[in-house]
Amino acid sequence: MPLLEVKDLYLYYRTTRGPVKAVDDVSFFVPEGETLALVGESGCGKTSIGIAILRVLPVNVHLYKGTILFEGNDIMKLNDEEFRRTIRWRKISMVFQGAMNALNPVIPVGLQVAEPLIIHEGMDKDEALKIAMEALESVGLPKIVARRYPHELSGGMKQRVVIAMALIMKPRLIILDEPTSALDIITQANIMNLLKRLKREHKLSYIFITHDLALASEIADRVAVMYAGEIVELGTAEQVYLSPKHPYTQKLIAAVPTLRTEKKLEFIPGEVPSLINPPPGCRFHPRCPYKKPVCSKVRPKLIEVEKDHLVACHLYE
Repeated sequence: MPLLEVKDLYLYYRTTRGPVKAVDDVSFFVPEGETLALVGESGCGKTSIGIAILRVLPVNVHLYKGTILFEGNDIMKLNDEEFRRTIRWRKISMVFQGAMNALNPVIPVGLQVAEPLIIHEGMDKDEALKIAMEALESVGLPKIVARRYPHELSGGMKQRVVIAMALIMKPRLIILDEPTSALDIITQANIMNLLKRLKREHKLSYIFITHDLALASEIADRVAVMYAGEIVELGTAEQVYLSPKHPYTQKLIAAVPTLRTEKKLEFIPGEVPSLINPPPGCRFHPRCPYKKPVCSKVRPKLIEVEKDHLVACHLYE
């Protein structure tokens, strides 16, 4: 039984122009101790999946439904108070995109890391701060950092603080939303090494959200490729990177330069569709070089083309 299983998940946002179909009938699972990378262009719904699982929803939600099984229990059936008390941060936590935006600029970082313990566990402030210092040490920061404010820290240090915040309640699943965005390449590598070490030491499962295919290859056991609110391909990292099936995945990988081989870089023609009025049928068909008449009429379903390798494309039906 997987640690997390998502079935038929929908999340639409209400706008003046109509509902934005950010997550549209998405299903996947995350086995215990593994990392699922959610990859795709900006605006395809990756972050919306994360906030739908953690239920940190904005006020303009138009539609939110589906089944989310965690440890075999349907957590969508819990009311907001039960979810906050039993799931959020205790069992599932999230590293939000942009560490500076996730930290309060007028509160010392140690207190911010300790806050879940004070609120959820009712812990004494001094005791919670002691545990927070240990959490900061576990992500490679000295205890003295607990007394500092966010503006006194570098980008990499702030990212480590946010990771410590996600770890403080010892959850089993962590959703990582672009955890290395806006960091230089050396700091990115250090953060990725830290995440791999923490995963190994704490037996964590990750959902790793990124638009960087090369970065995802560093940590992913399985990869889900998203396009316009849907998952179009899902498989092991080896299957998706070495034998991509969906034309969108093929184009994405063809656009990534390689160090050891020379290849002509490709690009994806056209533009990303509106999630308010997405194209009928396959949402990639206006940009697809292999489109057939059926592609503009019938929405393809995820089908298994080989063991554990799923693709939503009429070419394989």
